[in-house]
Amino acid sequence: MSDVARGKRNPNGLGTTYKRKDGRYEAAVSVGGKRLREYFRTRAEADAWRYRTVADRDGGVVLDSNNATLAKYLEVWLRDSVSISVSPKTYEGYESDVRLHIAPALGHVKLKDLKPV
Repeated sequence: MSDVARGKRNPNGLGTTYKRKDGRYEAAVSVGGKRLREYFRTRAEADAWRYRTVADRDGGVVLDSNNATLAKYLEVWLRDSVSISVSPKTYEGYESDVRLHIAPALGHVKLKDLKPV
């Protein structure tokens, strides 16, 4: 019986996660013709990163995961997601919050370095 028949392969485009010889897990996803790879201590962390990356890619947010900053991400988010889904007044509020408060304080931080508290 093949791996596909057993349900062990991901459909095309969802990337892959596997255990390396050194004990870490590697997650890989194709985004914009590039293969993004990250390494994690647990399979759950690797799968979570892979699912987030695929969701971002499919949602139209395509950023270089190694160099993208929070400011750049928020710029794309405001333009591509918020502007089409909220009223103009709400958009103005979000944009001013990002421009005046979030970007000056945290805009330089790379997305890959952000962690939940």
